[in-house]
Amino acid sequence: TGREDFITFGEAFLNAPPFENAADKEVASFMGTEEKPGLNSMISFPLDFSIDRVFSQGKPTAYLGYRLNTIYNAGIYRNPERLTTFIDNHDTRRFISSGTLAGLKQALFFQFTIPGIPVVYMGTEQGFQESRASMFAGGWGSEGKDHFDQHSEMYLYLQQLAQMRKRNRVLTRGD
Repeated sequence: TGREDFITFGEAFLNAPPFENAADKEVASFMGTEEKPGLNSMISFPLDFSIDRVFSQGKPTAYLGYRLNTIYNAGIYRNPERLTTFIDNHDTRRFISSGTLAGLKQALFFQFTIPGIPVVYMGTEQGFQESRASMFAGGWGSEGKDHFDQHSEMYLYLQQLAQMRKRNRVLTRGD
């Protein structure tokens, strides 16, 4: 497309136990160094596991404090603002399957207000509980129904978060 700075992100499914950074170091290794660059972004599985522990399982917020400090202050990541953040995806259980709607909303708000690139997996905006269920009638797990609803509670909530992030440049370009 002629773009100079196109983002391609990779995936390393690594669980990061609380207060440990070995998984972060491995994820960061795929991003390379200034001298020998790698991928320019990675999915932040270590952060996802911390988000889940705090917002779904009710664990201490210190788990997130440690993870954020590791990502943004420890010098492990070359470009931490380029990490892609997520709440659930096709390889993990849906957040809502073991958490609450309030917890999901808090997790998404957190995701949209920290540095990084928020990625929302198809179906989160509809409150899906099955990881691989299809949004549309012809797909697996759809039970013959289209589930795309632009008026659903979660769709409207994510729309508000996206607008907030877009309106407040500090959330996309700030420190």
